[in-house]
Amino acid sequence: MREFLKKYFPFLRPIVRYFRKIDHRLNHKRRLRQSIKQALKLVFNLNNVRYTSESDDGLYPLICYLASKYDEVFKDFKRNFLYNRILECTSEQEEYGSHMLKLIAKIPNFSPTLDDWREFAKNDLYGNPRVYPVDFDGKKINISSTTIRYVKVLGDIISMFDTSKIKTIAEVGVGYGGQCRVILNKLPIESYTLFDLPEVLGLTEKFLSHYDEGQKNIRYVDSGHIYINDDYDFFMSNYAFTELKRELQDFYVEKIILKSRSGYITWNEFSENKFGGYSVDEFMKLIPGSSRIEID
Repeated sequence: MREFLKKYFPFLRPIVRYFRKIDHRLNHKRRLRQSIKQALKLVFNLNNVRYTSESDDGLYPLICYLASKYDEVFKDFKRNFLYNRILECTSEQEEYGSHMLKLIAKIPNFSPTLDDWREFAKNDLYGNPRVYPVDFDGKKINISSTTIRYVKVLGDIISMFDTSKIKTIAEVGVGYGGQCRVILNKLPIESYTLFDLPEVLGLTEKFLSHYDEGQKNIRYVDSGHIYINDDYDFFMSNYAFTELKRELQDFYVEKIILKSRSGYITWNEFSENKFGGYSVDEFMKLIPGSSRIEID
């Protein structure tokens, strides 16, 4: 049996090693072991996995749950190999950040100051992300490429839309809340609604609780139980809507996107290739007045 697991499930070994490493440093060991057993059951019984998207695989929600409950996991979650399967990927490092900085420099009507960059870089105070020094106006600031990408999205929103008319935002697929914090740091948003898996929302709420922005009017909504029926000024999603199964994409189109006055999606072709999801051209036909901008 052990040889079978090594051959066909090699990814389980580093998972078990990781949990053994942190297990002796955590309280509530019994609850932790129960969580591990539940996660491994999901690995071997795919019928029990919700699997509504690329990240909804049982393992990514597990590490989000553990990081939300245990400070020992939270302090390094952005370097956790389970988390890096989905976010804070090792490929998104200095080269990617440099590429994003070049794009930011070309955005009309968007010129962050040194103080702005210092505020944005506070996204990297928690979770121990991979950061590197970047020169801003002759001053070196350590910042992650992920945070730089969030600033790029903020710049696009400020450049493309009348932000004075954006008071309510709905974001689908929220990561750890970094994009939310960057936006709330610069725009006077009255209500920001986050849609994601409950385990992810737990981590997001814990992360945002460390910031003043996290004390604003933020709603955390389990994406599997959407009963609210609101209109929004703005819908957004960073490489999340495009990693959902098509039936869930249809759900968001009906319940949120078509009820939003404007929106912004960073798009990849993952759902189209793996889940039969919308192509960008198909999606644009559903959204009157939509446009497409190539960034890379």
